Formats: sequence, structure tokens, C-alpha cells
Amino acid sequence: DVPISDWFFLVTSFGALFMISGKRAAEAREMGDGARQFRAVLDEYSPSYTAYLRAVTSGAVLVAYCLWAFEKAEEATAAGATPVAPWYQLSILPFVMAVLRYALVLDQGRGSAPEEIVLGDRTLQLCGIAWAILFAIGVYTAT
Repeated sequence: DVPISDWFFLVTSFGALFMISGKRAAEAREMGDGARQFRAVLDEYSPSYTAYLRAVTSGAVLVAYCLWAFEKAEEATAAGATPVAPWYQLSILPFVMAVLRYALVLDQGRGSAPEEIVLGDRTLQLCGIAWAILFAIGVYTAT
């Protein structure tokens, strides 16, 4: 009976679209002229369109996450918790850094295998660990 925030749905939806647009751009770049034979839709995506799509979706995911973090803090305050520090809001920083790091990796031409980026990029992993710690502290102090 735990309600899921609408902002959380937006974060996951735009986050997935951000990763997929990077994956499609990397596939098209890696395959060159043969991309259409592998995946017909790749012929429709121009490099400028995928760059625009990544910009829009990364912006949307960042805004949605910020609003979600502030909503979580308000919920904790409404439930009577008196947080020592704004842990949910502080979790915004590593989240933004992770999105920007992933965008940098995509811009460098890597991205056709998102799982390899997440499992192999130490900076991205450190951002994820920092985010998890801050968010967990927020959950712990809100109870």
C-alpha cells in the first residue's frame, strides 16, 4: 500500500528514453551506412535529432528528479520527521552528476551497450553509490 509518486514515473520514463536515445545514436554511429539493415528505424534518426532527444530527455529527468526529491522531503516533514539535513535534496547532486557523466560517455561515442557503461564506468558507479547513501539516509531519518 505504498503510493508511487507521479514524479518517480516521470524520472523512470524520461531516464529510460534518455538511455535508449543514446543507445540508438551510438548504434547508428557505430554501424554507419549499414545501420538500416540492422534496425530500419535507425535510418530515420539523424545525429542532430538524437542529440536533441538526449538534451530534452536529460533535462526532463533532472527536473522530475528534483521535484521528486523535494516531494519526498515534504512527505517526511508532513509525517512528523525532523530531518537533521535535507538528505533527499542533497541526493540531487550525485543524481545530476551521474546523468551528466552518462551524457559525456554518450557524447564520446560509447553507449550502444548501456549495461557495459553502468558496470564499467567507475565515476558513474561512485555517483550511484553517493546517491544511494544520501537517499538511504533520507529514508532512515524520515522514519
